[in-house]
Amino acid sequence: MEELNKWKDMYQKSESDTLSIDQLIERLNVIEKGVRKKRILLIMCFLVLIVTSLLRLPEFENIYYVLSYVLITIGISMKLFVLYRGKYSLISDKTKFNNQNFIKNHVGKLKEKINFEKRYLMVFLILMIGGVNFALIGMYDKGTIFNFEFNQSNRLFIHLSTILLFFVGFYLNSKKINRYKKDVLELITELEDATKK
Repeated sequence: MEELNKWKDMYQKSESDTLSIDQLIERLNVIEKGVRKKRILLIMCFLVLIVTSLLRLPEFENIYYVLSYVLITIGISMKLFVLYRGKYSLISDKTKFNNQNFIKNHVGKLKEKINFEKRYLMVFLILMIGGVNFALIGMYDKGTIFNFEFNQSNRLFIHLSTILLFFVGFYLNSKKINRYKKDVLELITELEDATKK
């Protein structure tokens, strides 16, 4: 009877390990699917930027438009670079998951994503808001946009609005990064525990 209980305990332990591995794989796949959506969205934004720049080639005589496109392109490219650098395939094969190098590789990529998000959020937002402000300065030369006439007071209001937009973007992205960081750090801990088993 005692031996039967041992076998039962061993079976339950292996079943719970399989369940936790399935959960870890599912969580890794959910993270990668979310990052994949971000990559697709940024690529679409990048394509829209290219198409609009090609449709508005005469605008490039104004240096402010050129600076605007350059800053926004650098910001999007920087974000895309990191999203592609940390890219991994969705996991479908459990046997790969038991490989120590495979898990360490995923842990490294997850840590890299967290570090980039924390480190370069401010740079990304400054580039994007700078690009918007340079585009606005370029529009001031025209005098109007969508039949809205620019004067000194509404110029100040518009630029202050972009600064407010920067702080709102920073606050919202910081909260999102902290949530993401918390989830990923829990996952990293579980992955590192899985490598020790």
